[in-house]
Amino acid sequence: PPVVPIAGAAGALAIAAGAGAFVLRRRQHLRPLSREPESDVVVTGGYAAAELTHAFTRGLQPGASDPVAAVVSQVRAFLHEYNLQQVGVVAVRHGRSSTTLTLSAGVSEQAVLVDLAPEIGARLDSQAEAYVTSDEDVLLRLVRTRKGRLLSTAEAERSAADLCVPLGALPDHQILSGAWPALGNLLIASHPGHGADVILTSLLATLAARCSPDQLRMWMVAEPRALPAPLGAMPHLQRTLDPSNTTELDRLLADLRHELDHRATETGGYPELVVVLAELTQLRERSAELELLMPHAAALGVRVIAATSMPTEAVQLPAVTQFATRMVLHMEDEALSVGMLGVADAAFLGGGGRLLLRIDNREPVELFGFQVTAEHLERLVRVMRTAYASAAPPAPSPAPVEPGGPIAEQTIDAAPSESQAEPERGAPQLPESSIDPAEQTGAGGPPLQVLCFGGPRVLYNGQQVWPGRARGDVKPWEFLLFLACQPIDGVARDQLVAALWPDSDVDKPAHRIRQLRYRLRKLLGEDKDAQQGDGIFGSARLRLDPAVIYSDAQEFLELVPSKRTAPAPPTLMIERLERARALYTGDLLEGPEARRYAWAEDRDGSGVTLREHFRRLYQSATLSLADLYAANDLLPPAIDAYRDLTEMDPGDERAWLALFRIHAGRGDRVALVREERRMRSKLRQLASDTEGKVVAGMDEPTRETALEFERLLKELDGSARQPAAV
Repeated sequence: PPVVPIAGAAGALAIAAGAGAFVLRRRQHLRPLSREPESDVVVTGGYAAAELTHAFTRGLQPGASDPVAAVVSQVRAFLHEYNLQQVGVVAVRHGRSSTTLTLSAGVSEQAVLVDLAPEIGARLDSQAEAYVTSDEDVLLRLVRTRKGRLLSTAEAERSAADLCVPLGALPDHQILSGAWPALGNLLIASHPGHGADVILTSLLATLAARCSPDQLRMWMVAEPRALPAPLGAMPHLQRTLDPSNTTELDRLLADLRHELDHRATETGGYPELVVVLAELTQLRERSAELELLMPHAAALGVRVIAATSMPTEAVQLPAVTQFATRMVLHMEDEALSVGMLGVADAAFLGGGGRLLLRIDNREPVELFGFQVTAEHLERLVRVMRTAYASAAPPAPSPAPVEPGGPIAEQTIDAAPSESQAEPERGAPQLPESSIDPAEQTGAGGPPLQVLCFGGPRVLYNGQQVWPGRARGDVKPWEFLLFLACQPIDGVARDQLVAALWPDSDVDKPAHRIRQLRYRLRKLLGEDKDAQQGDGIFGSARLRLDPAVIYSDAQEFLELVPSKRTAPAPPTLMIERLERARALYTGDLLEGPEARRYAWAEDRDGSGVTLREHFRRLYQSATLSLADLYAANDLLPPAIDAYRDLTEMDPGDERAWLALFRIHAGRGDRVALVREERRMRSKLRQLASDTEGKVVAGMDEPTRETALEFERLLKELDGSARQPAAV
């Protein structure tokens, strides 16, 4: 099929001609893709399995390892040294390949944090980079952190400010944790029987496994059998009551008011207090009274964690406005999703424990919610009661706390809530693309550009429309991105439905797709180009209209050689491959603040993710281009391309052999030896773990490569010893 027109011929040739220099600028930023799973978490039926007993018993041991707590503690210490105490940790994404912290910061601190990223990386013995997000936070990404830096310190274990609560698994199976001070009051919502109680149970169990009864106390309002019975035996539970007992409910609210008043007048010494509401709507008219108590509670170490399986009724309660953090599972319609989350995306969620997490009014993130089995919960509670028996925690009792008295005077200072004070915010600083979007379209080009490499970003007539500062639905953009990552001839509707709504029985797929197309038109501003529609063709098979929508991923797929590619002259092939290389500004949907999509992370029947598929195509195109350069005696760009390949995949020795032969053919012994030393250095890095220890036998090249290097070196040495011709 013809390539989508995006610019005039002169512009395209100019881009192609500059591709070599472009590669030199960005070669070092393409790291080898991780081949290990980000975590050992198992996802079944849309739920991530929570294994808490092992984490709890491990945490009781001195010097126990909690990588997230260790990183947060060290970053906080660094920020304190640089007088950046106003910068707060919001969330942490952690996996084997990287750890990413979301930091709330004012405008003046944002630029400072970006500049300090290398210093933070050096402090943690890792590679670090920082970006400003569309939420006007700073993302700090740490790669290859030494294991020694991931050991918890005693200081981290004592501080509530460093507590990070695992909330779910991202589609790439990294674990997303929320910083306890930033979470504030939290609401979990679903329809009846669709998982709100499951998520609430796992969250309470997670908190109990990470905090001792001296650090955390709970008051629980729940009907009998509303939650699993083992929760009622947790040593952290100080009082329970049935919401149908209105007298006790009034007394609890009065006690809560007295507790807050006492904490406001005294200084420190209180454990964290969590008021658990198994069903928010059971408060009824008392919701207004609770609303008055909630705004400043988190700053005093008191939080409300509530669930509801009646979202239609819950959105009408006064107290619902005080839950800045929401975990929302599938909603039946878009209006209810907007009421619960502020966007319509919950109406398009898949089944099981898939949910959208919104922390303090930021952009929602899709997660697999945690689920703890009944057997595992019983075992966890039994182990906790045994471990804390000597501490003599208070037994669960419906008896109220004495008015005016604190619930305890124990170990943790009340941590101020980072979510209560709105930090000064400025315009987001998005990473610049190496290709000017204006060059993508030219006169008469498609008005809408979808940039999938490095981004993702969506531009309309050269202006970025997503991601942007304005909050809005995300699922329509995901729908557009999915189509933009497919071949130009489109994708079957069934395949699209399976990708966007996995683990869910979609009874009316055509209706859901029509809903997404409608919302996409609204987001794009249909009145701008009403005659062009949404730029999407088809019903049984959907594809983008190239006259309306340009996709860099689709152009890349058209440029790279395939079985159906017709033979072309070397000059034309070089131009096409240079253009393909110039388009690949980063891995697919792998920008600094890119959302994680399951369809981009899941492995197909061949065991390859979509991101890995595009990376392999890029490496294949680079190898073909390097071979064409070498065959046409264009040796400097050939060397650059082969070196780019050795950076992306040091274990692929084809590029090393090609470099050896080019240097030998030029008679450059120094370059040949230097290249061989660089190969061994790269192989040692590839074979080393995060502690720098080399795995025996994995840091040597293959026998064939070693013999070829020796042969080429001997030939050069032999020619150098031959007497000059008279």
